[in-house]
Amino acid sequence: HYTSPKELFLSDQVVLKGTLQRLMAPEPPPSSLKDMWTSYAAVQTFFLLAALLVAIPFSRLFPNFTTQTALHIRQTPFKCALIGAICFCLIPLVSLLALFTMIGIPLSCIFITAYGLMLYMSKFFVGATLGFALLRQQKTPSWGRVFIAMTLGLLLIYAVTALPGIGIPVWLIVTFLGMGALAVSLAGLEGPKENSNVWKKQESNSPTQEGNA
Repeated sequence: HYTSPKELFLSDQVVLKGTLQRLMAPEPPPSSLKDMWTSYAAVQTFFLLAALLVAIPFSRLFPNFTTQTALHIRQTPFKCALIGAICFCLIPLVSLLALFTMIGIPLSCIFITAYGLMLYMSKFFVGATLGFALLRQQKTPSWGRVFIAMTLGLLLIYAVTALPGIGIPVWLIVTFLGMGALAVSLAGLEGPKENSNVWKKQESNSPTQEGNA
């Protein structure tokens, strides 16, 4: 008896006493759908924890910048998505064109690095925006509230992007919104002064609304 995926052909010089029988190799059991989703959930959990490890020091060092960028998404989502889509397509093209010139190689490296950071960090600000909406934040948030909101938002983003069929479209929307809001904040393109701080506006209006009630 022998086990092989192919038939064994003996040479004419081999003398065989008895019969030669080939046994088929047992096929490995197919992975179940449950095991596949368990593995995928473990991978998504790993990436979520890795994102939180980056989000913790960033939101701690730049809480006002994080909040302001999230407010851009809340106030002008279509503007942020449009600017983000332009950055998503234009920065790689500019980096590629600069790479073909000797003098533009350092600039291309800077653009590629900035592009990678913007891609990765875009979900932080969208997550903070979603978290503020879930928490129904009405006042200027502390760092703890910012981190809690970002954690809830990132958890929701990773859960939705893991779903088949809608994962990639949702990821693109999150990326466009986050990149656009980040570009607006870095460029200092704030809206009108009366709309530049939603938290202060809501805080100033809340006593009036209570008095009218």
